[in-house]
Amino acid sequence: MAQEVSVPQSADIVPAIVEESSRLRRDLIVAIEGATGRNVLNYSATAFGFSAEAMEPSDIVNLARVMSKSPKLSGVDLVLNSPGGRPETAEKIIMALRRFYDNDLRVVVPEFAKSAATIVALGAREICMGFCSELGPIDPQIFVPDESGRGIFRSAHAIVESVDGYVRKVHEAIQNNQPFLGHLRMLDFVPNLPFVEECRLAQRLAREIAVTWLKTEMLKDQPEKAEKVADTLSRADQLYSHSRAIDFRRAKEDLGLSVRYLAPEEPLWQKVWELHIRSHWAMLQNRWAKVIESRSTTTFVAQI
Repeated sequence: MAQEVSVPQSADIVPAIVEESSRLRRDLIVAIEGATGRNVLNYSATAFGFSAEAMEPSDIVNLARVMSKSPKLSGVDLVLNSPGGRPETAEKIIMALRRFYDNDLRVVVPEFAKSAATIVALGAREICMGFCSELGPIDPQIFVPDESGRGIFRSAHAIVESVDGYVRKVHEAIQNNQPFLGHLRMLDFVPNLPFVEECRLAQRLAREIAVTWLKTEMLKDQPEKAEKVADTLSRADQLYSHSRAIDFRRAKEDLGLSVRYLAPEEPLWQKVWELHIRSHWAMLQNRWAKVIESRSTTTFVAQI
């Protein structure tokens, strides 16, 4: 005898599946806290080019929604995976976490913390990195619209240097009694000099934030080294690409940052890596650009 089977609507199933995935990640956060004795926050963003994945002011609100302190735990470990965003937001994240967690911030990088996310890492007392973790240059990238309205991001250094380079050539030609009008005419292609000055200010801002927080915590006893590290990370003419990977060895040995290497076989790394993979998978499945969560609360930002 045939029987009728009631099948729940997909709209009822999907939220349960999403919540189950979030619960598993939060369980991992609890496990990491048990291993380290520290509060843990997970900040994970994609790197597919969606505008919503960038660090932006709304992140502060989402962080505030998930932040909490357990009396049994100390400080905070920020598990950070991000392509970057606004340096001002990076600085606000540093300030918010340091103030809330008694000036005890450590950053754990599963895969990549680039650009403004590197600035956040520079504001920590220590950076934990694995075999595939990377930091990156902090030279600002400026969105430049084109005739199609799409536009691209260009290095602020490249924009400034393209102008300064021709100015230098004009001066050198004049000093050497050589023709200079060709170089001078190239400057006619720079219609917006205030924009070039804004690029200079963006360069100075990123470097200043890096220097300030390196001198506050990680390199507080080595101010000259803090200046040197900020200079190195800010120099697009030395690192050449904003996507350049700075692995744990270079971060520790060449730059002199306080870096703890987490080997692949370490249980702590394995938990961090699983949290990263589960976060990445959840974002792919649900079309999220960002996940920000703690042991008890998950927030997300949808792709735009």
